[in-house]
Amino acid sequence: MPDGLRLGYNAILHLTHTSIGIYYYYWRTLGKPTDILLLRILKRLKQKDQTFVPGAEFKELEDDVQMFAKHQVHTYFPDSHALMLSLVSGPGSTEKVYAKLKAEISSVNAEYELQSAKARQDQNRGITYTSRTKFYYDLSAKMNPFLTRIRQLSYMETGQLQAFSLLLFWGRQSYPDMATLYMSEGTHRPSDAEADEPLLDIASRLKEDDQYCSPVMEVEMLQSEIDYLAEYEVKSYFPKSFRLLSTWVPKAAEAYATASYDEIKAKITKSHAAVERRFVQYKYDQKRPTSDWASNAMGGFIPQIAELSEKPGGFLLAIDLLLYLGQHSYTEFEEWQEILDPIGGLPAQQILDLTKNDESFIGKNFGPRPSDKLSDVLLAKLLERARDEKVRNGQIKEYLAPLLDSVPYLSNSVLTHTS
Repeated sequence: MPDGLRLGYNAILHLTHTSIGIYYYYWRTLGKPTDILLLRILKRLKQKDQTFVPGAEFKELEDDVQMFAKHQVHTYFPDSHALMLSLVSGPGSTEKVYAKLKAEISSVNAEYELQSAKARQDQNRGITYTSRTKFYYDLSAKMNPFLTRIRQLSYMETGQLQAFSLLLFWGRQSYPDMATLYMSEGTHRPSDAEADEPLLDIASRLKEDDQYCSPVMEVEMLQSEIDYLAEYEVKSYFPKSFRLLSTWVPKAAEAYATASYDEIKAKITKSHAAVERRFVQYKYDQKRPTSDWASNAMGGFIPQIAELSEKPGGFLLAIDLLLYLGQHSYTEFEEWQEILDPIGGLPAQQILDLTKNDESFIGKNFGPRPSDKLSDVLLAKLLERARDEKVRNGQIKEYLAPLLDSVPYLSNSVLTHTS
């Protein structure tokens, strides 16, 4: 068969153009497979003949795309149309689209900053109050339509890398200076999830085309933004894309995970030291500390450790940190007994028996502690993951060594409700 690619190309465009009325519903629901097929044919035609440029058939396709767009149907060859447009427009067309989109994104952000600043001025003067949250979500809503256009840019000739860069720029421009918002404002926006998927798709295609793709600078920029937004409890900024991209730059990912590990560990150490100092004061005042005196202080770190476990390179570090946290959720029980038994000489079990006869004392000194169960559930989950990922037993035993010492110690003491 002479030039089967060209015949297939012409057949798809002819059949779809002449059947638009019949297949209107089809393009709403099943247009994607046809678009994928045409896109593959176009790429192969271009590979076979570098001078290939769509002819008059593109004009028909352009008219059909515009017609469907008027009816809010955007599934009529969106990716193929983008590639054909760049081929017809010639060299430099992709760069022009990139520059135009970037300028428009910058303009929307600048308009937001202007309106937000005016709202703050009016509020300070007591003229009126316009919630900054309104402008915050307005910014998100106005940025959202760019996602479709950036995705189309990624299918233009040489547009994949530019779309990748532009989407990261879009992300930075879609958030304001968070210090201008109240802490309770805007911690999550639905549009963030919609942006994560296109970036994930574009990044995956970049890797398919270049297996040595190593976006070190982009990962560092993403990390910087994620850390900044996390300070304001925003955790929806390109999470899937960051995890994927981090696996392509293992050294950077490992450094990031290690930095997070060191930061959490330092906080645990500091918190435990503070509780220890308070414990000494209890001792002098002959007060009774509650059974969760240290556990409560440690419980707040468990979600942070869970987040670390999901970061590239953070899985085993999370196991180590979880056990470190466990060791800092209790203290020497001999000192505890001194508080309960100022005369001295009573064994731990006898102290526990005595407390059972004191209703005011029940539940105040010994019993289940909230952080024990949470830690146990997370550790079990991580160990199951270690098994599934076939982590070396020797490596896991090395991390679990502190647990092997702690469990006998705790089981021989008054407190027996540990993981």
